[in-house]
Amino acid sequence: MFWKDVWVRNFPLVELFPKLAALDVDSNCFVADRHQHNNWHWCWRYDLRGGAQSALFSAMVDLIANIQFRDSKDSWVWNLTNIVNVDYSVKDTRGVIDDMVLPHDMVETRWNRLVPIKVNIFNWRAILNRLLTKDNLISRDIDVPSSLYPICMDHVENINHLFLECSLAKALI
Repeated sequence: MFWKDVWVRNFPLVELFPKLAALDVDSNCFVADRHQHNNWHWCWRYDLRGGAQSALFSAMVDLIANIQFRDSKDSWVWNLTNIVNVDYSVKDTRGVIDDMVLPHDMVETRWNRLVPIKVNIFNWRAILNRLLTKDNLISRDIDVPSSLYPICMDHVENINHLFLECSLAKALI
């Protein structure tokens, strides 16, 4: 839509030129309605007056004057890889999400299909140190009576102690 969609810069034209949009006979018109045969066609409710209206119109024309149009149907484009004509893929989406969320010094996230998803998620959170151990709770300003691991009462409860260092953990392995 000429006035309501974002097709020039980062804002719809109705936000940049609300007075001109109000003067248009059809504020729900499409770009193709206003741009035909490489010329702009306007349908105003009345002729534009000089002064402010002419200045707004000139600013809008300057903004859209150098837009290049292709003779093709409208389509949605999903391009995360900067490669032209690539279809949507879950792999690309997962890669972008991993790049935004996961620390960059970590290895790529791998899921083991042979174990339940909750085990995969638990391992993933453990690798990221996101389990709710007492040291993580304290770092989030949650009041914890003691930071010591209640089984051995010798060390601070953290992921390394729970799974690797504690004598109880070693005995279970």
